[in-house]
Amino acid sequence: MCEYLHTNIIAGANAILPARTVGNDHTPKLPKDLETLIQHYRFLNRVLHSIRLLRKYPHTLSSSHNRKWSVIKRLTPFERKEFQDSSIKAHLASRDQNFDTDISSFINSALFRSRCRIVLDRVFIDHPNAPQLLTDPKDISDAVVNHFQNVVPIKSSPPSHISALPDRWRSAYSPMDSVSPDSYDSLLSPPSLEEWLSTVSSMPNGKAPGPSMITYEMLKHLGPTVNSLLLILIRKCFASADIPDLWQQAMVFPIPKPHEWRCQLKNTRPITLLEVIRKTFVKLFYNRLSTILSAHQVLQGGNFAGLPGGTCRDPIITLESIIHDANHTGSPLWILSQDISKAFDSVNFTMLKFALERIRLPATAITLILSLFMNRSNQVFTAHGETSSYQVRIGINQGEVISLLLWVIYIDPLLTVLKHEMLDPYILRSPSLLPAVQVSNPDISINNLVFMDDSTLISSSKAGLEHMLSITEEFYSLNNTSANHQKYVLISNSLPLTTTSTILPVDFHLSLSSLNDISSISVTPLSITSSFRFLGVWFNIKGSRDFVKQQIARECNSFAATLRPAKLSVKQVVYLYNSVLIPKLEYRMQVTHLLASDCYGATRSVRSLVKQKANFSRSLPNPILYLSQALGLINLSSHLIQCHVTNLFLMANSSSTFI
Repeated sequence: MCEYLHTNIIAGANAILPARTVGNDHTPKLPKDLETLIQHYRFLNRVLHSIRLLRKYPHTLSSSHNRKWSVIKRLTPFERKEFQDSSIKAHLASRDQNFDTDISSFINSALFRSRCRIVLDRVFIDHPNAPQLLTDPKDISDAVVNHFQNVVPIKSSPPSHISALPDRWRSAYSPMDSVSPDSYDSLLSPPSLEEWLSTVSSMPNGKAPGPSMITYEMLKHLGPTVNSLLLILIRKCFASADIPDLWQQAMVFPIPKPHEWRCQLKNTRPITLLEVIRKTFVKLFYNRLSTILSAHQVLQGGNFAGLPGGTCRDPIITLESIIHDANHTGSPLWILSQDISKAFDSVNFTMLKFALERIRLPATAITLILSLFMNRSNQVFTAHGETSSYQVRIGINQGEVISLLLWVIYIDPLLTVLKHEMLDPYILRSPSLLPAVQVSNPDISINNLVFMDDSTLISSSKAGLEHMLSITEEFYSLNNTSANHQKYVLISNSLPLTTTSTILPVDFHLSLSSLNDISSISVTPLSITSSFRFLGVWFNIKGSRDFVKQQIARECNSFAATLRPAKLSVKQVVYLYNSVLIPKLEYRMQVTHLLASDCYGATRSVRSLVKQKANFSRSLPNPILYLSQALGLINLSSHLIQCHVTNLFLMANSSSTFI
């Protein structure tokens, strides 16, 4: 039935949608006539050079070619300049049109942003003894398949039942008594047509399709007959706890990591293209499951992501509160940021099954979830076409709608153990403003802040960090997860660090067990004068705002330097500042309070740019720029005050136990 629907949807799309020929979209850098002129000029150069090298110099022939050469020499730069001017005018007109019709393209053009792509027509094997550059299509295909199939090694196999786990983890993975199986009664009920169509309409447009080439736009324009047939298929998936074999096939599109890829596959990141009908079906299932988990507060680990309403604002504000409290009270503080390598790609299906059984998910629902990732096959796009199909051995798709929630469920046993086995956590004390008022639970003990796979351990002593590191290493070993110790970041106010020249590594001694054979981890801490990043926001252990202040000034100066030579109107510059730069600064400064004078100094280059684009005098009073009736430039200082007041309101009404 699935193949029948796929075939008919594509056939209908081919019959109704306007067709266009797609071929080589390479645009010549020069027009044909200019290119021909340049070729003639180069040819005459070679002829004249050859004539001058002759022993008997033919002056008559030389002078004839010299005249032609002189004419073409004068004509070539003129034609080139005319072409450049016309090209610039055409691009400017296109960008101005995009400002009204395609704002995303306008922003990318104005800020000189470009998507990094790779051409997978060769692969460099960086072997220490025999490095090799592969150019044969068959060799490239084999190397690509071998890389993506084995990029995450399977180090160990967990036991088949939780009874074989060590005591700590047997207890952690035991079914939770606080969860009632009745909570999931509606999880697998047949969806109605309204629920299915609502889910379809919520899916985004403009996304790449899966192997069948069916897009979300096609699903949104299906007729009632096909929608009814599609609903029958979706209901069968719920009833059988399985998905069609066609949905197990996917395409992988490699993109480069932020650094240069150098023809090495380790410098690429895979983007998995799944069938959109499958993704819509999983989205419907995710909506139901996440609502149940959130309503019944099933997950107890404290991961701030994965469920509806999850935001990175809460952990950021919590960390700022901890640092402020440590500076105010003089309490010792140890912060360790961990780096988990290929988190989603390393998920072990047996341990995922244990984690799902732990939250008392029905067996049918567990079977359905596991069917999404079992018996999968991928093909990879290369410059020579798709590779052969290969079986995916481990991990969950990062492009899957439910993957983030599954990771939160997967890591929840670890976070729960860390919470139950606290050793020297950092304690936030909340003194009452009024002596007569008794506050219930005035103290909050915190030993970790986790958002998705971004894990930060917090303690008031080195021993507390060592205890947590011993637990995390056991979990990583049990779950086939790799932690990159070289990328751990340590910051503490209890170390005698003043300058970078006096920094020595700190050795953390771990408890050995049947799951952990790592006796120690060495981490070089940051200086107390250095800043560190948490969820894209920079912090300083001493509460200094100097780094953020300099960072904001650099961002504004870079923004102004990028746009100053660009041919943009003042309206376009103001839009880019208000809509692109201000949200970026707002996020980075959400826990940083700068004086109005600091904000004024940081945005000086932007004001100068706006005055230049508007042909205003430099002596024009700056408040005129901020008038909504005039240019409407956002005042950074006033905007930040408004944002901090909004955050204060959100914190006052937050249900989070940390705030």
